[in-house]
Amino acid sequence: MLGRSISRLSGTNWQALPPSASLDICNREEVLRWFKNHRPDVILHVAAMTAVDACETQPELAFAVNRDGTRHIAEAANEVGARVVYVSTDYVFDGGGESPWKPEDTVSPLNVYGSSKQAGEDEIRNALEDYAIARVSWLYGPGGPSFFHTMARLGTRRNGGSEPLRVVSDQIGAPTNTEVLAGALRALAESNVQGTFHPAPTGAVSWHDYARTIFNTLGLNDVPIEPCSSTEFPRPAPRPHNSRLDTRSFDRLGLYDLGTWEDGVIQFAQQYREELIS
Repeated sequence: MLGRSISRLSGTNWQALPPSASLDICNREEVLRWFKNHRPDVILHVAAMTAVDACETQPELAFAVNRDGTRHIAEAANEVGARVVYVSTDYVFDGGGESPWKPEDTVSPLNVYGSSKQAGEDEIRNALEDYAIARVSWLYGPGGPSFFHTMARLGTRRNGGSEPLRVVSDQIGAPTNTEVLAGALRALAESNVQGTFHPAPTGAVSWHDYARTIFNTLGLNDVPIEPCSSTEFPRPAPRPHNSRLDTRSFDRLGLYDLGTWEDGVIQFAQQYREELIS
């Protein structure tokens, strides 16, 4: 989703790397050869294994992609003198407390996905001087898959029905529209700032209330929905309860305003309504 949104940015000469069938970032020699031939100025590294539950059951693959693949990207960047913006995740935190997580807070992942992305962050920091790490959360965007797409599909089916849809209410975060985030990442890539940042929209919401907002925004006003706890909806990989990100250090840069999470939901629903409820 994020790659699609970045590739659609106007006024930017981004060149997408070939798909993994043609260029596997787990293959160091392939990566070094590709970057030596193309010699980019900036690398916006969004490739990752992001299926959280699949990471939990396939940890070797998760670390091969998210850690080792990132090491190869960092080595290639050093070879050609490129700046790197690495997209990471709120899952590097354990989700405790209720305060938004600051970039400098201690990381403590709950699951393999978060651990593998933390390892990727370490590879970037250890190998490079000209880099920025952007931790993001709760993404949705054109083409999916995403929670937004799932809720839109289920809401369309159950609108006017009687069986309630149960959605977790004890996990809190900021849903982020990749169409908006892409602009923020471009601004970060084109800047010369270095370090770790949290580009995220303003505000936070539970999955349950987010789902209700999706339904209302799409005009699905008769979907029966009720809250449930994470323990009632077990998954192979544990999820953090608190995914709030403190955005102040990114906001102070003055590079890009991501607006509120509600703004992003409304914009996306209006722009992709046909895709969402077809």
